[in-house]
Amino acid sequence: MIFVFTGPAKVDGTHIHRDLLIDLAEEAGNTVDTVVSYATDYVVASSPYFLNGTGAKLRAAKELGTKVISPDDFMELMGK
Repeated sequence: MIFVFTGPAKVDGTHIHRDLLIDLAEEAGNTVDTVVSYATDYVVASSPYFLNGTGAKLRAAKELGTKVISPDDFMELMGK
């Protein structure tokens, strides 16, 4: 899968350094990109960004029909 992360990361209400989530994705054999494209499977964004859809990456995800998930959802995908 290809992930793009945007905004601060918050998992179970706790701020997590985004690099930890990126490392987790890559260790599981996934690709992390910095730009949303047609190849992107998921954009990972925390509230309030996740809820209001602001930011270039989230606008691009909406335009391309890319699924936007929370860091909590990302952790579930990673089996954590």
